[in-house]
Amino acid sequence: MALEEWKTAVKEGWAEWCDKRGEIIRETVGIERQFGLVIYALKMITALQIPQLLRGKSELWPPCRTESFVVIVTIVLGGLLLWSNYLPGWLLWVAAGYILANDIIILLNVLFLSKLFGSVASYERTLILFMLNIVQVLLIFAIFYRLRIPDLDAVNAVFETLLVFGTIGYPKEAKAVAGFQIAIDFLLLAVFLGHFVGRLGPRKEG
Repeated sequence: MALEEWKTAVKEGWAEWCDKRGEIIRETVGIERQFGLVIYALKMITALQIPQLLRGKSELWPPCRTESFVVIVTIVLGGLLLWSNYLPGWLLWVAAGYILANDIIILLNVLFLSKLFGSVASYERTLILFMLNIVQVLLIFAIFYRLRIPDLDAVNAVFETLLVFGTIGYPKEAKAVAGFQIAIDFLLLAVFLGHFVGRLGPRKEG
């Protein structure tokens, strides 16, 4: 892409972002408006929003790139979990924490702002991506548990994460991390109930 074309794309992408921000202001009021503006602004720091913005209008961003990104991130998290004993702790906290923040911000945008910006093209596709997000969250907290409990191996770290996810138990040595995971699990449940339940299945003919 030539420099002038790239500048034009950035201007168009930024203009679209500002238009959507204006739509939040026009179509919502009170706490809903303030919350919507915050989560929409936070979307700017996510790993996918920046390249989308540089590409131009959102319609120019192929869905396959988002799908590939989600799959690649899931694989990377699996690698970080397996190799966590050989990587600096600060790097794992930053990397896993940033990915977790990405997931939370995107899920909140999907839950609260989809009604303004148009429904998703396919709830089945979105559900598949959501399930991958759940896998990412489980891997992230498995990494956190390994960082807090050095003797914990990867398999047992995943098992502890599943115990917390299923509200069956929690690792006594990492109560703070377990409490944080429970809060995120409730958020995932809220997204699932609020966005997916009742929207899947056969479409009724009009």
